[in-house]
Amino acid sequence: MAINLADYHLNIVVVATHESEHLPEVTHLATSITELGHNVCFASTLPGLKAIRVDPSNPNSSRLELIPLREDNVREAFYTFLQQAGREFDWILFDITTFWVPEITENIGIYSAFISFQSASTSQFLLTAMNRNEIPSIEDLMPQNLGARTYHSKEAKAVLDQLMKCDAQKVPLYSRLRKAIYWCDVVALSSYSDIEDELPKKLTRTHKKYFSCIGHLPQTTSSEVSSSNYVMNSATVQEWLDKNNVGSVVYVALEDKMPITDQQVDAIAQGLERSRVPFIWVTGSRKGGLLHNLPAGFRERTIDYGFVCTDWVAPANILSHLSVGGFLTNGNWTSWIEALDFGIPLILAPFPTDGVHNAKVIQAKKIGYEVERDGTGKFDGDHVAKALNYVMVDQGGNTVREQAKAMRGVFRSLQTPCLSNFLDGLDEIKESRALSNRLFKGKKKLL
Repeated sequence: MAINLADYHLNIVVVATHESEHLPEVTHLATSITELGHNVCFASTLPGLKAIRVDPSNPNSSRLELIPLREDNVREAFYTFLQQAGREFDWILFDITTFWVPEITENIGIYSAFISFQSASTSQFLLTAMNRNEIPSIEDLMPQNLGARTYHSKEAKAVLDQLMKCDAQKVPLYSRLRKAIYWCDVVALSSYSDIEDELPKKLTRTHKKYFSCIGHLPQTTSSEVSSSNYVMNSATVQEWLDKNNVGSVVYVALEDKMPITDQQVDAIAQGLERSRVPFIWVTGSRKGGLLHNLPAGFRERTIDYGFVCTDWVAPANILSHLSVGGFLTNGNWTSWIEALDFGIPLILAPFPTDGVHNAKVIQAKKIGYEVERDGTGKFDGDHVAKALNYVMVDQGGNTVREQAKAMRGVFRSLQTPCLSNFLDGLDEIKESRALSNRLFKGKKKLL
């Protein structure tokens, strides 16, 4: 449903700190909301404000206001801003770095929405695990309790380790998630109902809280994609890709956000060697340095058909190249959506928390293929080679390739309607509750 800008606009605050691993996505969300005619205050610490770019030539730039928050006490600074703003805000949108927002907004009567950057499948998994006990145990995360395919005790332990990981204030992730989800009014999912079907509605019914999709938010800024610091060097990556046939190359990128062991890196390397599928493996970290080390002699053994890039390259620069026909990753949901929007099928070596559950969705839609594992939950070189051949070469993988190709550009076309529907929902919630309050006050007067 398209928004009629002449009818209304919302006054929204988007808040996240510079510590957020999703800062590019948060800033993109803030600017996208202004493009739909709403007013946005983007509140962040000074390093976080530098991540958002305001184009003075854009007529919607006047709708965006940057609000600096002190780094030494972000929560207090944010509360002071709300108290002294001298205006009314309809909604506060926040991410996991500012999980405490609902505690503030509830006291001053402003609605809040948690930007989860997770799929509906992952949210369902986390809520099920956290509902069992205040502090999840390994038993809570085992497959017999959660129905998680290819999930084993070591993986459950790894998930628990992630949920117990603390932020700078020593608050574990499970506690931050509980407070963010249970105290907020709306959970915003980084997904599309077109790919997760009725699951967002099911979550809404089950948890008596509105779960809504906001679509895919880019992990890289447009300046990073176009900047001379990130564009593929014509003498190296671009030249190598240009030499390969259309759809013949698999792009390999393992994310540092998702823990990966040396054994898994070795298995992927062995799979590439055994399949001999042309590949480009980007090992450079966005923050500088290497994400992981490759096995000794790997580059020399694969030099005839592979290219190892030790610099960071914006994924869009590689995924958009015509020679790329597959994406092998342990990565997260948003990176998978980005690949599919370029029509690239997925070879998935997922890591819990979210990877296992999202992989089920991708495989069920026949737009990707998950690397098989043995009885202990491990995958080896043969498992990886089988998945590579299936998606990139074998006749049996034609359906996956065609289904993924059919997704090209789909998410871009869905993005504006998806975000518009989300904002429509926020406005409807605000109006319905305002009406309920007016009716309640009217009844009190009659009494």
